[in-house]
Amino acid sequence: MNCKICKTPNESIKYKLRNANVIVCKNCGFHYSNYLDPPQDENKIPDDSELTIEIQSYLSNQLQYNKKRFEKHASLVKKYLEGNLKSKILDVGCGGGLYLSLMNSADTECYGIEPELNRLNYAKKISGLENIVPHPIDSEYWLSNHLNSFDVITLWDVIEHVNDPTVIFSSANKLLKKNGLLFIDTPCRDTFFHKFGEWTYKLSFGSIPSFLNIMYSDHLFGHKQIFSRTDFNTFCDHHNLTILKFDLIHEFSFPLSYYLRKMFIPNFLIPTISYALNIFIRLTPIRNKMLVIITK
Repeated sequence: MNCKICKTPNESIKYKLRNANVIVCKNCGFHYSNYLDPPQDENKIPDDSELTIEIQSYLSNQLQYNKKRFEKHASLVKKYLEGNLKSKILDVGCGGGLYLSLMNSADTECYGIEPELNRLNYAKKISGLENIVPHPIDSEYWLSNHLNSFDVITLWDVIEHVNDPTVIFSSANKLLKKNGLLFIDTPCRDTFFHKFGEWTYKLSFGSIPSFLNIMYSDHLFGHKQIFSRTDFNTFCDHHNLTILKFDLIHEFSFPLSYYLRKMFIPNFLIPTISYALNIFIRLTPIRNKMLVIITK
């Protein structure tokens, strides 16, 4: 594969993990999996089937379990929109729609992209949202109808999942108004968890990748790349975008038990380890993600 940033041909695999093979670009250092999701049918029509109890439980108790996180996102975006009489926002990968439901008001026109149809149906039926579609951000659906029209585009835990991050930056540049804002949060390579995974991988000659095993995945919509601040600087330079704010943050999208299961920790140990980790995380300034605010 060619590097997703600088397009340098890369063939050697740096990390051979349980669920992914990770390439490190020899030119710019970008870390990415050599797996790509198959093309999605952007013309698929969401059906009106009933949501099963299992799907509703997963979306409510797993995907959207950290409600404070969504409230924090909504509060942050509203702060930047203060003074706007009418705002138009797009949430890419909106999941069950909790964030958009918090943003939805008479003063805000909300749109969402969700390729997974069960989540899309949940966003419409349970979260009460209307303008949720499966069409990707670079599709004609958006470029024909919404060019230069959005005040805000958000990607909460999304950009690490996409096949080609370049598409996100290029499309956002086309869809945002002048001075429009792009909000991104994503796992960060400059933080403890990724660096610890690199150390354990190196010291164990690849037998103990630790956190790397949960940071990359060759599954559909899995983590295909993990970014550093340098990567964002490069993407923004290439697309004439400017970084307004960059923060390293501590935030988990799922319960700790979810990550421990992905590391194949025995089930009987998970409650005890989760409890200990929660205490450790509260007492230490460990950061695992970055929040980036970009302007056109």
